[in-house]
Amino acid sequence: MMQTGGQELLGVAAKLEHIVGILRRLDAGHSKGAASVDALLDRRDGITDLVARIENRFRVTGGAMVDYARAVADIQSTTVDMLSYARNAVEDRAHSLRLAREAAAEALAHAGSEADREYWLGQERRHRGAVAEYDETIRVAVRVVAEQVNQWEQVSRHTQSEVSCFL
Repeated sequence: MMQTGGQELLGVAAKLEHIVGILRRLDAGHSKGAASVDALLDRRDGITDLVARIENRFRVTGGAMVDYARAVADIQSTTVDMLSYARNAVEDRAHSLRLAREAAAEALAHAGSEADREYWLGQERRHRGAVAEYDETIRVAVRVVAEQVNQWEQVSRHTQSEVSCFL
């Protein structure tokens, strides 16, 4: 919706730019001396400047809206990806933690056999290492989401300042 609205404003700006060009090239030609033509030529520069200012407002606002829509789409995509990544890491972390606890219990159960005990302690360490890796993955995902929120706030402020000239 934002991108479509911005593109529509850019379309209006292009039409206004065309009108400005026509006004700047306006010449009385064969109609010189006609009161209406003379009045138009007398006011041409003022009208041209006004239309050019309006065109600029439409162009700046439309461009800001299109840029905002693209930035928000990128921010949303990255955020959704990171949330999915974090959700998977939380599930995998829970699984690895369960396996680490089971391995620790097996190590206790096999306390009489040094080889079996060492095997299960190795399994526990491996799964606890995986838990630590998943914890880091979750931290990174949370940090990226926070960065995306900050990015959105910056883009919103910038867009608001650009669009305020239109209002």
